[in-house]
Amino acid sequence: MLKADLHMHTKEGYPRDIISYTAHDLIDHMAKLKFKVMAITLHDKVLYNQSLVNHAKRKGILLIPGFEKTIDRKHVLILGAKKIPKGLKTFDDLEKYKDEYLIVAPHPLYPVHSALGMNLLEKYKDVWGAVEHSFIYNQIYNPNKAAVKFAKKNKIPIIGNSDAHKFEHINHTYTLIDARPKVDSVLSAIRKNRVKLVTKPIPLVQFTRIGFDLATREQVWKLKSLFKNRRV
Repeated sequence: MLKADLHMHTKEGYPRDIISYTAHDLIDHMAKLKFKVMAITLHDKVLYNQSLVNHAKRKGILLIPGFEKTIDRKHVLILGAKKIPKGLKTFDDLEKYKDEYLIVAPHPLYPVHSALGMNLLEKYKDVWGAVEHSFIYNQIYNPNKAAVKFAKKNKIPIIGNSDAHKFEHINHTYTLIDARPKVDSVLSAIRKNRVKLVTKPIPLVQFTRIGFDLATREQVWKLKSLFKNRRV
């Protein structure tokens, strides 16, 4: 079983994200935590090149290409893509790519503007290759519960990711995948639900601090987007 985190961000995602560590730094950190598979999924940008692939391989890690696509201000995770398809602009367009790439619903029911929400989750249920279980929850508050219920009802695999923006976000929730260390094998195994979710709630103090940090970041980006649109 391969230990995997398939939703992570790095410094190269600036200006959408302000992060202190580079992709190489993240790979080094993941190796220390015994991860075997990871994906760097920047917002609307693919960061995947031979230098990174080789660096990850030297560390015993398979790097999966992908990105986090913004559609109507909502986030969708696209895994297996080495570039952003020109024809991917709307939710309806996802249907064209569901067999070519693994399309994941990230943090779908969290109280942030970028979350899909149940309406979109239901409407496009046939395109989701997996539903994400986020690490940001505790024993009192857990927005993952409804997403897990939806995924089980519709027989969609559940994968655990960090959506990491800091090192402290990593290793609380991840996925074990029954696959060979090859991109196609990993994505196929997820589709076939040969996965195991590993997760534990984070302490309340940490949950509060991380939640406030992420909520603030979302609001700042939302305001920047509104200001940009007004200027245009």
